[in-house]
Amino acid sequence: MKEIIQEIKEGNLQEALQLCNTRLNSDEYNLDVLDLKAVIFRKLSDYNSAIETHNTLINLLPDRAAFYAERGMTFHAMLQKDEAIADFNKALLLEPKNPYRYSSRAFIRDYYGDHAGALEDYNKAIDLDPQDAISLNNRGVIEEKLGRLEKAKSSFDKSDKITGVDQKIANAIPSENLTKDDHTKPLPTAKHKGKLNLEVLIKTIKSLLFSSAERKNFLNFLRIKK
Repeated sequence: MKEIIQEIKEGNLQEALQLCNTRLNSDEYNLDVLDLKAVIFRKLSDYNSAIETHNTLINLLPDRAAFYAERGMTFHAMLQKDEAIADFNKALLLEPKNPYRYSSRAFIRDYYGDHAGALEDYNKAIDLDPQDAISLNNRGVIEEKLGRLEKAKSSFDKSDKITGVDQKIANAIPSENLTKDDHTKPLPTAKHKGKLNLEVLIKTIKSLLFSSAERKNFLNFLRIKK
């Protein structure tokens, strides 16, 4: 598994796919390897193969929320809105107490223009995890879109307080001209505390940002399973 993940991180997708196939030759229904294989197919834009692999996983374990979320992300990469939303809804139904399920669906809702729905989901995610700096930040972005500027500032301030960022200093630094993130990249499958050192990583990079659009791009990047 570690070798496959390393190949993916290094961008050696064909090598990673070959390792998956080798592993599956002796362990045909290894769920972890199948899950990685689906992600590799998605990265290769082989969406039909990715969906087929997602379906195999769901058939093997129909109560695993992450499998629906991953398939939903592939549908999103294919710009199949209804199918994507349906899978994120299913994942949420299976894990209604998982704040990440709400924030993931919020990301999709926002992308397709349902800002009110996205705000509702971010609010729920924050109710379940008040220390989720990313959801707080992204809620602020949505609130700005809806013209709720005071609430947006409050959300940004709460996010900054959690991550230890001095926004006054950040605002004094010229922003980098960051390219809008590719929304066909896969969304996160789960929020794993400790997987990313947010306090260090966000403080280092976010200090370069000051516009709400750039804040959203960076913090969404942190959420993306790439």
